[in-house]
Amino acid sequence: MKKFLLFIFIGFYSTNIYSQVNTITDLGSKGMELVYNMQYNEAKNIFDEIIKIEPQSGYGYFLKSICYFWLFTDNKQNEKIKNEYESISFKAIDITEEMLEKNEDNIDAMFYLGGIYGNLGRYYALDGSWIKAYWYGKKGKNFLEDVIEKDKNYYDAYVGLGIYHYYADELPKLFKILSFILGIEGDRELGLNELRLAITNSKNTRTEAMIFLGSIYINFEKDFEKALPLFKEIYDKYPGNTDAGLSLGKCYWETGNYDLAKRQYQVLINKFGNDKKYASFYNTYGYMLLEKGFNEEAIEVFKKQVQVIPEQANPYDSLGDGYKKAGKIELAIEEYNKALKIDRDFKASKDKLEELNRRKK
Repeated sequence: MKKFLLFIFIGFYSTNIYSQVNTITDLGSKGMELVYNMQYNEAKNIFDEIIKIEPQSGYGYFLKSICYFWLFTDNKQNEKIKNEYESISFKAIDITEEMLEKNEDNIDAMFYLGGIYGNLGRYYALDGSWIKAYWYGKKGKNFLEDVIEKDKNYYDAYVGLGIYHYYADELPKLFKILSFILGIEGDRELGLNELRLAITNSKNTRTEAMIFLGSIYINFEKDFEKALPLFKEIYDKYPGNTDAGLSLGKCYWETGNYDLAKRQYQVLINKFGNDKKYASFYNTYGYMLLEKGFNEEAIEVFKKQVQVIPEQANPYDSLGDGYKKAGKIELAIEEYNKALKIDRDFKASKDKLEELNRRKK
């Protein structure tokens, strides 16, 4: 009878453990879905729930640090977010290192540390702290290499390795000298192949691999044809991700699909409202339209920029350029004068105004 009761207890306990593991994994996946959809507050709540359930595990802290990393990339000048990101990341490192001290073969802990350190490296690079970027990036790479050494099929680790190997090879010469001194080696082709491998085989990091590979194709490789399907898939799945939406519009534009690009950008403009964070987009997009001869559409985009940041001189200067390109000289002069009322030393408007006044004489 005792053996039977023991069997029942073991069965019940095992089922509970299995159920909890499933719950944690499901919560983690749900949280990351929210991160990729740029619903950061909702994601943080889920990761806090994971931490509450498993306070001694690095998993919840690891995911929360990822959430803050992406939040930072969307708010690079926000000191509060930067401080919170650093705080949760170093807390995640402490918790995860304790996991590794208890079991030096804990491959998940190695992966968490590789990811946290790797993101810290990218964070410090975006913040212009190059020494820290190299140091943390290399440390992350070392942990991920340990993961692959133990299990070459741990495909989630290839995302961080791919990012490291590619960017270490693509750094400007000044930083390549620094990387040589610090013993950092890059490999462009290896990095690209590792990211592709992660996209094809990883369990949990496919979206992240797609984002980084797509960004590399756009910003470094200038291969918009390859980037387009990546961002199309991401944006279809996560329509709240405005960064993916902007990248998709860029891909359409650079591949000559102007109608699709304009439709894509208009959807985003409707979402932006008067959010000053996207003001620079209006300027960029307006000049893209001007360059291809879509003058009236460019004027409307520049008008939107004026509406979003009426206190700055540059939007009026840009709107003046739109009117000038459309042959509406009097309106152009009016906008250049508005720019100079805000900033009397705004050279661009001053020079163009002088040129147009000379033409009128």
